[in-house]
Amino acid sequence: MDLVKLKTFLTVAELRSFSKASELLYISQPAVSQHIRSLEKEIGAKLFIKKNHYLELSKEGQRLYAMAKVLIRDYEKLLEEVSNIKEEVKAQLVIGTNMTLGEYLLPKFIAEFLKEYDYFCSIKLYVGNSRQVEEGIVSGILQVGILEEKPLHKSLKSIPWFEDEILPFAHKGHIFTKLSKVSLRELMRERIILREKGSITRFLVERGLRGLGLEPHQISPFMEVNCNRTIINLVKRGLGVSFLARSSLKDEISRGEVMPFSLEGFKEKKRFYLIYNSESVLPRSVKNFLEFLRERCL
Repeated sequence: MDLVKLKTFLTVAELRSFSKASELLYISQPAVSQHIRSLEKEIGAKLFIKKNHYLELSKEGQRLYAMAKVLIRDYEKLLEEVSNIKEEVKAQLVIGTNMTLGEYLLPKFIAEFLKEYDYFCSIKLYVGNSRQVEEGIVSGILQVGILEEKPLHKSLKSIPWFEDEILPFAHKGHIFTKLSKVSLRELMRERIILREKGSITRFLVERGLRGLGLEPHQISPFMEVNCNRTIINLVKRGLGVSFLARSSLKDEISRGEVMPFSLEGFKEKKRFYLIYNSESVLPRSVKNFLEFLRERCL
């Protein structure tokens, strides 16, 4: 029985969706369907039943799922042992993270890591939202995740990594950047650009502003944007002020293109976590990467 097809089956079973499995496996949806049909033909039974717009395992599917889980885990353990015995065996590191880390911090750490550990043949970096990354780790497609919140799935373990301050900022010529303190009243006279509803950054900014006395209905941004880079460019052009994590603004601040300002009483931080599946055997490459990150940003 093909291990690739079994891994496809496990992914569909975990996500209960052909389309989600297709996205995380980087293969087309027809290819996912073909893998499942091929397994069903070998076994001689249906593996999934459609129920309330989701897929559920049939009785035969449940039995295959239990056995395939053990088989894939043992196979991963075998690969790790082979890698330990034979140093020249090339490894792979598959990381999932969000936009903030994927755009700004993680490329730097990956470059530094590769200077220290030079035995990799490939690295895959998947950038998505927290739920997508969690699903990828649970299904086994992703080996490690770096997220702004603790995972919800019970099989996932988290290691606190570092904290990143949320900064109010404006373009370099803005009056706010010349004041020692900016009051909430002064801020509310400005056009405010925020991340979209549902993002961790937006949640933290709103929590901080409520702590200063604003009612939820008073937090009404001039513009909502789902991309940090776009927000920075809008602020650089004087279209408003905004809030982002310090790590997202580091280069622009050092070049003097945007400047943080002090909003009286506002103090919010993002907390980042290293996530992995406690039920999976972690390859040495993943263990080394986790240890490398922990040593640099705790």
